[in-house]
Amino acid sequence: MNPLRFFTLLIFTSFSCQESVVKETKIKGFDTINKYNLSKVEKLVEISMEYRKENNIDSWTELNNFIDLFENLVNMVPEGNLVFIEDLITKTDDLIKSNFPEKLDVPDIKSRVKVVKSILLKCKYNSENKNWKDLNISLSELYISYNSLINRITSISDENDIFKIIK
Repeated sequence: MNPLRFFTLLIFTSFSCQESVVKETKIKGFDTINKYNLSKVEKLVEISMEYRKENNIDSWTELNNFIDLFENLVNMVPEGNLVFIEDLITKTDDLIKSNFPEKLDVPDIKSRVKVVKSILLKCKYNSENKNWKDLNISLSELYISYNSLINRITSISDENDIFKIIK
């Protein structure tokens, strides 16, 4: 037998005769949010479609999209919170850039929308960094600021109605 074949055969058999060891590694892939329960959502102030039609804000699509998405945020699955928050940031940007109706084109409303956006950015940061306790606090602040925005929208609409009666 040729020495090269013999050497090749010897190396091949020495590697094939060894017992193969398969190392099993179990990676526990879980998200830490499963261990943390977010608090129940406080009641959100609602604007009915009738109210929107009466005050001519039903055609303001950016506001309607923002409100609809915000109401869906309440029903979000905690594991998917970042997706909801990022989408809501986009809708808030659209709302800020939109043409506000004349009676709602006031600093009170615009500043409240910007406050909502800043708290959304805080929520995004906490969600990305898995700071669930801080996210919970930020979400509570977000709901409060949203309610403040909606309350101010309705109060400005009501104030305009009062001034129409007085004139």
